[in-house]
Amino acid sequence: MITEILENVRKAEEQADGIRKAAEEKAENIRKAADDYARENAAQAKKNVRARRSTAVLTAELAAEKAYLKTLSENETENAKMKESFSEKTDELAGEIFGRILNGDL
Repeated sequence: MITEILENVRKAEEQADGIRKAAEEKAENIRKAADDYARENAAQAKKNVRARRSTAVLTAELAAEKAYLKTLSENETENAKMKESFSEKTDELAGEIFGRILNGDL
């Protein structure tokens, strides 16, 4: 009877060892899967950051180019107006000087 009890205890301990080892293996697999998942997510996050940064840079470059072209257009328009204004004043002053020369005022 004692032998049977001891045998049952030994079997129970063996079963407990088997269950413990299985649980440890399962826990290790879960840890490994979690580490792999975290590593994969970190790599994907880096790719996403690069993509967002690239998009932001491209958007900023396009906005800068658009602003440059707008400023260039505005400057060309202003320059054309100034040329016209200076041309009119030049013609006016040239006529005035020519009139003075003819009148002998100069």
